[in-house]
Amino acid sequence: MIYALKFSKTFDKEFGKIDKSVSQQVIKKIARLKDSPSNVGKSLLYTKPTLWEFKVESFRLFYLIQDNLSEVRILSIKHKD
Repeated sequence: MIYALKFSKTFDKEFGKIDKSVSQQVIKKIARLKDSPSNVGKSLLYTKPTLWEFKVESFRLFYLIQDNLSEVRILSIKHKD
C-alpha cells in the first residue's frame, strides 16, 4: 500500500533550519515512509494516537500513521538534546 505524505507547518519551519547534508538524509528516509512507514521508525510508548519517530544523526522526526486514510502525517523534526 502506498501512503500519502502530509507535512505540518511546524515541520516545514523546522526543516528549513537544518543543515543541507542532514536534510538530504531526512528526505531519503521520508521517501521510504510512502511504502512502509512502520518499518522505517519505531513507535513511542504511551502516546495516543501512537506517535512514531526515526532518527537521522542528531535529529528526531516525529510522525503519525493513519492507516484508514492511507497517509502519514509528518509533524516535527527536533534536535536530540
